[in-house]
Amino acid sequence: MGEPIRVKEYISETGMEFLPSGMLIKSDTGMGATHLELICSRHSIVVEPIRVTASSKVRSALKDPEYLQDRLPFYVGSSVDHVSSPKDSDIIAYLDNIEVLHKKIICVADSLPRVMRNIVNHGRLSAEDFFLLIDEVDSIQMDSSFRRAMEGCLDYYEKQPINMRAMLTATPLEFSNPMLKDEPITRFNLITSTEKPTFFVQTPNGLQCIIDRVEKIIKSDDSKVVIVLNHIQSIRVLIEEFVKIGVLSENIAVLCSTLSKPDFPKHFRELTGKLYPKQINFVTSAYYSGYDIEEDFRLICYANYRVQS
Repeated sequence: MGEPIRVKEYISETGMEFLPSGMLIKSDTGMGATHLELICSRHSIVVEPIRVTASSKVRSALKDPEYLQDRLPFYVGSSVDHVSSPKDSDIIAYLDNIEVLHKKIICVADSLPRVMRNIVNHGRLSAEDFFLLIDEVDSIQMDSSFRRAMEGCLDYYEKQPINMRAMLTATPLEFSNPMLKDEPITRFNLITSTEKPTFFVQTPNGLQCIIDRVEKIIKSDDSKVVIVLNHIQSIRVLIEEFVKIGVLSENIAVLCSTLSKPDFPKHFRELTGKLYPKQINFVTSAYYSGYDIEEDFRLICYANYRVQS
């Protein structure tokens, strides 16, 4: 591993035409690593941990009049409000489209087997013709709902030629897989990071602290609030308390994995765009990954080492 590559704002501005293979570690989010892969002149498969990240990248490209038409991306995953789930015939038609010289398939982890199967069925291209990039690999590894899909991703990753695969993360974790331990590492460091005002509160009653903080916010303005909290029972308690202080139940959302959906029959939501869905938004580990939000909000992160999530 050599010296980190210094990045002023975006990786594409370094003069790099292609992402290197191996483990790619970025110091900050939003450095445009996946963007570089999507605009470079080679076939690519980009695996994202959540549907909104995958589908929004496709949606943004299709709306951009300056996006190169010979590498328009294609989404493979279940439907979200602005992108439909493709049929196998749609995937084959995309692979057959001679106007798209550089195929750019963006999928979620559990759709990667389907992508690979259709590439094999297509016949003219092989999986080895595609550079496989697994984005936010730490998020896919950490969340239990993604682990089985992640194991499948690693099977395909291991089969790819060494120079045709990479994993991307801003928060590197220790991997037990010996293959991953031996992957070459490239680091991208942002020259100047923007500091955000952060306040740390140590308290014996963290939930009451959150209640007090939210009550103060809703009395002062109409800001959206995002609460990062990976504990089902604590979220339930807070929802009950928020209703008591005047928050309407319909103004509360819980962004969590579909496995936890039964725990929040009234409040379960999925992120489907670049805005949080409600005034008060709980975020569990299913959303501990990079995605674009285009609005201001108040962020509260809660950690309690005594509570098992």
